[in-house]
Amino acid sequence: MTQTRRQFLASVAGATAAGTLARQSTTASTATPTDRTTTQATGAWPMYAADLANTGYAAETTGPTDDVGPAWEYDTGGQITAGAAVADGTVYVSTHAGAVAALNATDGTERWRFEVDSEVKTTPAVVGDTLYVGTQAGVVYAVDTAGGEELWRFGTGDAVTSSPAVVDETAYVGSRDGNIYAIDTTDGTERWRFETEFWIRSSPAVVDGTVYTGSDDGKLYAIDAENGEQLWSFPVSTRGVSSSPAVVDGTVYIGGMDQRLYAVDATDGSGVWWFETGGTISAAPAVVGDTVYVTSRSHEVYAVDAAEGEERWSFDTGRQVSSAPAVADGVVYVGSESEAVFGIDAAEGEELWSMDTTRPVSAAPAVVSGTVYIGTESGTLYALEDGFASAAPVIEADDGGSAGPTASPSPFEDLSYLALPLTAAGAVTAIAGGYYTLTRMGAFDSIDSASDVFAEETDAGAVDEDDEPETTEEPEETTAESTSDSAAKPSQLWQLVVDDVTERAGETETRAIEDFVVTKHLDRETLSAPVLVYEIESVREEPARVRLTEELVSTDGDTQPLGDSWEVTDDELAFETVVEPGETVTTLVGRPDCPAERAGDLLEKPTVSVDPVSK
Repeated sequence: MTQTRRQFLASVAGATAAGTLARQSTTASTATPTDRTTTQATGAWPMYAADLANTGYAAETTGPTDDVGPAWEYDTGGQITAGAAVADGTVYVSTHAGAVAALNATDGTERWRFEVDSEVKTTPAVVGDTLYVGTQAGVVYAVDTAGGEELWRFGTGDAVTSSPAVVDETAYVGSRDGNIYAIDTTDGTERWRFETEFWIRSSPAVVDGTVYTGSDDGKLYAIDAENGEQLWSFPVSTRGVSSSPAVVDGTVYIGGMDQRLYAVDATDGSGVWWFETGGTISAAPAVVGDTVYVTSRSHEVYAVDAAEGEERWSFDTGRQVSSAPAVADGVVYVGSESEAVFGIDAAEGEELWSMDTTRPVSAAPAVVSGTVYIGTESGTLYALEDGFASAAPVIEADDGGSAGPTASPSPFEDLSYLALPLTAAGAVTAIAGGYYTLTRMGAFDSIDSASDVFAEETDAGAVDEDDEPETTEEPEETTAESTSDSAAKPSQLWQLVVDDVTERAGETETRAIEDFVVTKHLDRETLSAPVLVYEIESVREEPARVRLTEELVSTDGDTQPLGDSWEVTDDELAFETVVEPGETVTTLVGRPDCPAERAGDLLEKPTVSVDPVSK
């Protein structure tokens, strides 16, 4: 149906758009309007962005507007980066701790907990008496909602960060193996798969027999829901598409890594208009009436005219936003990495209320019957209602569901492992990871100079991290005198940082060379120095040595890289590693040589050289 991964590697050097697209066109789409497909019933938010069209709109409910606070809180024991699903009085929330918890929507007590062997970063879909969810191990599960028992499982070729859409006994879900799958919900067998040219992180919309999804190959696809055949594709961004499409009245709205929101004709894939935001877009827009609401890593929430692509208002949350907005009864609800949840007047863009969460919020809110359910990166799920601006009871994940007031956890509790003995080399790496973690947890308001922490790191190497979700191998020792325990702890810290930067990255660039795909993720904001993560993926049949080199942006100040196994040579940074067949090696590097105003220079593609490894 489309190119294979290897064919893509041969042709990815350049791509041109097949058509033209007007900037804020005043000509509306001429496509025949289609009715919005929805499965949302009154008192339900059963899947990602509320319904099969990903509209993010709760049509027959209200949310909180006055004296808003948590009626209850639930501690999941792991980060929450995906929105909750709500159906039949039960809230379903997934967690990086490797579980989906079913909670009483009224008081937050736990009904059951379904545990898996990997992180869960997707919003469950609840249809009838079955829940569907994907995991980082590449598995899609069907779970009985009555008791949390597994009904079946379906394996994909890589991590699933795409939330499923379920309709007509079929679950549609994307995978990092580049495929979108149609799965028979009666028995978990494959109906069909459609291969794109790169990862799929986008959560599909299904409207009028068509599946719409974005791909990190930079395209928006329309696929026949019955047989998996491509209907059309639209080139969104050469930097990739991680956001999800919303489909309303014959138009598909989707954001790109190029900072633009696009309106595309749902019938033939022609461009209608595009709107420039100040940062990359990583979540689905919400569409209500004649307005599109979209979040951006520029800190802003935008309201955009759905017909013409003109800005109506923007609202600054204070930090980047990767949470999809939810709209109910004239209020836009959104979480921000400024460690807050906001209620915004949908007509005027004025703040109605906000609540401090003490940790960043990247999960999308769900709005049901006067309550906003939203999770944070500390692992807390909040039920926000009117009249609860004071403290609420916290329900622990492992207490059998009994509610009771508890003190808020200290942001330093997660760092208890830093007290373990470490080698000198490992200690520097641990400090690096720990400092980053403290900053992410809000222990510091700002960092004057990232180089002040890392300037002494000259020989402190760290191992290459394998990004494959199935791996359980321990990393290699960093020095001859390192013990296995001391080597393992820094690797955990670095993996925390690597995973975090990859998820939070505002910009991504991809290059293919000699059967390798090198993806660069840039986080401009967490530290005062930009941080980069590289993923080096091999589709070779034999091992090879890969060397990355980057020019220093400035040599006037500190140039020591803040990373694992990177070194400064002349006016360049260099990283070298051996990549085995089918392996993905991940490496991180901080860039104190790059002033904030020049961070865009880091998006230049690195120089990559590949040499065979003699056997």
